[in-house]
Amino acid sequence: MKIFFALVFVNYIFATDSPFSGFYLGKQVGLNALVAAKNSVSIFPGVNKGSDEKFKARGNLGAHTLLVGWYGGYGSIINAYYVGIEAYCNCNQNNMILTKTKEESQKFTNTFNAGGKVRIGYFLCEDMMLYVGMGTEYSKWQLKTIKANPLINYDNTHVSATQLHFAYALGVENHLNEVIFLRGEYAYVNGPKIRLRSDMPISSTVKIDAGQHRFTGSIGYRF
Repeated sequence: MKIFFALVFVNYIFATDSPFSGFYLGKQVGLNALVAAKNSVSIFPGVNKGSDEKFKARGNLGAHTLLVGWYGGYGSIINAYYVGIEAYCNCNQNNMILTKTKEESQKFTNTFNAGGKVRIGYFLCEDMMLYVGMGTEYSKWQLKTIKANPLINYDNTHVSATQLHFAYALGVENHLNEVIFLRGEYAYVNGPKIRLRSDMPISSTVKIDAGQHRFTGSIGYRF
């Protein structure tokens, strides 16, 4: 109990004269890992009494890509804790090939995301803060059917989905001086969910339910 009150007291002393208050801008680089579960059913036109043969495939799929992003926000000290809001955007190139058969496959792509979150921080020492974040993220995804035979490609049937997803973050921020800081962050985004149905030359339905694990490092400027 004495240790707990000592930590609270130290946290209060550091926070009352903290370099973490104010507006800030930063640039980040990192790794985005897309982990998806696939559930697909293809129905092939039958030649025997008009019956259809069904092909089913289930599995876990993954893709990893580098990302570059920018962020900015504002924070202040309230009751010895950091409270702030932040907006961000990232450019990346997630490409995942979902192969079903020799004749057909699907390509799952995403090129950017943007979002906002609330951050709450606890001061580990005068220049270092541990924080958690929660918010929403906007992104656009495309699922595209690719036929192996270009003569039956039918314009590569595709579907796009623009979605909002919940995002959660955990990170550490350390000030090098009064204005420059470094940050390391892990984030989880619980999406996307997307569905594609194609009717030519075969009838097929592909469902994707994915989640993203994101690891970033960044440098920022507070003013």
